[in-house]
Amino acid sequence: MVTLLLDNKADIEAKDADNQTPLIFAVRGRRRIATLLLQRNADATAKDTMNRTPLIIAAANGDPLMVIALLEGHPESITEDTEVELRIKAKMAGGAIEHLIERALNNRAGLEQSSRSILRTMWDYLTKGARKQIGVEEGTEGLMSGALLQTDRVEMDKAE
Repeated sequence: MVTLLLDNKADIEAKDADNQTPLIFAVRGRRRIATLLLQRNADATAKDTMNRTPLIIAAANGDPLMVIALLEGHPESITEDTEVELRIKAKMAGGAIEHLIERALNNRAGLEQSSRSILRTMWDYLTKGARKQIGVEEGTEGLMSGALLQTDRVEMDKAE
């Protein structure tokens, strides 16, 4: 349905009364939609009226795969004015989220060059079991967000 809307020129940056875009809504557990919006160049730096970006919301929700998808192709989603809140949300989420955000923030100056290795390490850690189930070979490169969609399918199959 989202693809149909986007193919028919729906406004990918439409905002509601709280300044929330479709991407801001999607990072709250709708990984496939969020990934599709990112692939269609949704603004990963958009802020709602509470100054929250999609990355801050994904970190606050404790969703490491969504954090990876946002950081993978959008290192600009970490800005100076959101860094403090992002650190707080990462600390509250703990675990993989905290580690991933801290590594990204500490390497921000060279994030584009170093993000691939950071994200690859976290991706391997977080999805090793799911990747085996969907037949993704070790060492294969490619768009992590594409594999993220596959991971969602595996998680849905497990839930059924």
